[in-house]
Amino acid sequence: MHERYDQVLQTMKENRCSMACAFRLASCPQSTLRDFVAIAELKKVDSRELDLVLRDQEVKSVRDLEVVCRKRLRRYIPVMSNMRREGQLLPMKFKA
Repeated sequence: MHERYDQVLQTMKENRCSMACAFRLASCPQSTLRDFVAIAELKKVDSRELDLVLRDQEVKSVRDLEVVCRKRLRRYIPVMSNMRREGQLLPMKFKA
């Protein structure tokens, strides 16, 4: 998941294309990242926080991990906005 996120982001930068085009060029289904984007973004925003989540939470599924990561990302919304503007995160809308 993290590799696919980085691959799509890099494809957008290299080809100066839309996110939809980058998904096509990277051969990555949009649903793969859309459904679990909080996990990949928490790693990019604060990898130590993701490590804490993985270590401290009793996460039984990837979906549970996504929910926990989404909650943790709420405190990073201003940072995420800056990172999106600077092209360090995909231009996806974050729904807390």
